[in-house]
Amino acid sequence: MNKIEEFRNKVKGSIGSYVYIAAKDRMIRIADYSDELLSDLEDYSTKIEEVRVFNTECEYKLFRTRDGFAIRERSDSKADFMTQLQFLDIDTSKPVANNIVYATGGGRYELPESVLVKNDLGKLGLIVKYYIRRDETADRACIFDWRCAGFGEIDHVC
Repeated sequence: MNKIEEFRNKVKGSIGSYVYIAAKDRMIRIADYSDELLSDLEDYSTKIEEVRVFNTECEYKLFRTRDGFAIRERSDSKADFMTQLQFLDIDTSKPVANNIVYATGGGRYELPESVLVKNDLGKLGLIVKYYIRRDETADRACIFDWRCAGFGEIDHVC
């Protein structure tokens, strides 16, 4: 079984709220989860950089390495973490069509319909969880991993 098939089997019908797909065509796609979204990953395997299936408690990640693909699972139950809302750079002067939004720098990405209808695009953020552990050599805490956890609105900017 190849890594893409293994990944699809791990997440099928399980945890997903959202699917994040980053590909070499400079398009980032974030969609509401469905098993069908993962059915054609092999067709795009030469373009995929990473795929994340996530919800508020855990994430499965398929990512490209020098030797092919690897899979990483991350759950809140086994680690210390901190949560942060990262502002999404959305150019609100441009129209949204087919769930595609544009960044002020010219990039574009697709967001889930469920997120677009219930959030103010000018305040939209991605919830990111940073996992922390102690670095024994430096005697301090450090971030060793991160994951997507959902969406929210940023209520103020400092």
